[in-house]
Amino acid sequence: MLLQKYPNERIYEICQYFEYKHWQMLSNEQIFKLDFSKIDEKSFQAIFSPYDDRTKVLLQKYPNERIYEICHYFEYKHWQMLSDEQILNFDFSKIDDKIFNDIFGSYDYSRNEKLFSKISDSQLIALKPYIGSNLHHYLSKKQKDLLK
Repeated sequence: MLLQKYPNERIYEICQYFEYKHWQMLSNEQIFKLDFSKIDEKSFQAIFSPYDDRTKVLLQKYPNERIYEICHYFEYKHWQMLSDEQILNFDFSKIDDKIFNDIFGSYDYSRNEKLFSKISDSQLIALKPYIGSNLHHYLSKKQKDLLK
């Protein structure tokens, strides 16, 4: 595929003419090296479609520093595609109410239970403003005491 032979600088020059299928043609290597300040939300959604299996594979290979760069484009499903390890290593001081709800507001009870059982005390304290009574059943007694 011709697009896979282009350096990213050339991709930035021509991407204004891209349709969804063009973004899908990029190699994983090209995507990993993208400067997301040079693309818009529509392009991001084409690259990381929340309905494409490739998106989960790509997102789970991204280090959290890169996730912080792109998370303003995330929809609910993007957060659900991250690995438990990525979420547990997340700096929760960098999130807001919407992100918290996208990560922990799901009906995936087993995942929430697993995440809250492994979350550090400092992360739990950072999340305190967002943890409502609806999530207290996931917390241990020690964690509940920590939040008092």
